[in-house]
Amino acid sequence: MTATVKINNRSFLASLGLFQNRFRGNINRALDVVAQVATKRIEERTDDGKQINGTAFAPYTPEYEIFKRKAQGVNFRGVNLQFTNEMLGSMTNTKPQNGKVRIFFAGKKNATKAAANQSKRPFFGLNREDEKVLRNVFSREVFK
Repeated sequence: MTATVKINNRSFLASLGLFQNRFRGNINRALDVVAQVATKRIEERTDDGKQINGTAFAPYTPEYEIFKRKAQGVNFRGVNLQFTNEMLGSMTNTKPQNGKVRIFFAGKKNATKAAANQSKRPFFGLNREDEKVLRNVFSREVFK
């Protein structure tokens, strides 16, 4: 005995298109929320002095640490890549388009600072825990 299953591709694709059209606004809103949550996670991890993988940042050079301690006084909190908070404060995202959103640093000066910091102290990126959280945020937001 055999059974044959046929899928009407046109019907399936039409249904998929209806699903996408119905949730398109939700998907874009969900992607925007995901980008905001991702940015916040990067900021908080960096503020805690941790790299993407959760380990502590490499220490500042002794000269730079002395300079930063003098400049920040009692507010000095160790390596957190935030002398003025200008670089991290410039992190922003594009509007969702074609199912994607991009997080970046606004302005050439801040993008250059971020690239220099990234080479020595990787902070700009997502780890597995971040990805898990962001998947849950996306799912929750799409079906709101």
